[in-house]
Amino acid sequence: MESSDVVVDLVAAVGQSLPSAYFAFLDGLPARPTVGEGYGPILDFGGQQWRPHTRAQLAETIPHRRRESAFPYAHETARHAEMLRAADEANDGEASEELVEQGFTLDRLALGFCVGDDGNGDPLFVDPDTGGVFAYHHDGMDLEQWAPSLAELVAGSHDWLGEDDAAPATSLADS
Repeated sequence: MESSDVVVDLVAAVGQSLPSAYFAFLDGLPARPTVGEGYGPILDFGGQQWRPHTRAQLAETIPHRRRESAFPYAHETARHAEMLRAADEANDGEASEELVEQGFTLDRLALGFCVGDDGNGDPLFVDPDTGGVFAYHHDGMDLEQWAPSLAELVAGSHDWLGEDDAAPATSLADS
């Protein structure tokens, strides 16, 4: 990968390195089937659907209702950590209590690299400590581990084309 690759720069900004299989996966996303015009691919991993971010989406700024966000989608968990820090200051640390009980400090959450979302808008991110892929459900501050690694998420995902998708389409490992 060239150092001019925006994804490499985004990954380096949170102090992580990602497997080469992920960069190949990003290169192949435009060729993946979608459920309709204007949609990106939806993938299935172990019965859970997710929407991967493309290279361009990773660098796009997250829209915010009240103000412009300073965070790209690749750093969405940093945005959540910032909001939780502000809420903690106003509420004696209560805002992030649930998250901390699950073993995630705000610093750890802030260094996650978001690779997509779970189909409901909750970010899927690579944990900087374990390399596992987690979904961060911001409504309840729940964390759900999806895969032990990004390489396993990518290799174990296949195209999902709708509710009637009885059999896996193409495995990403086969592409």
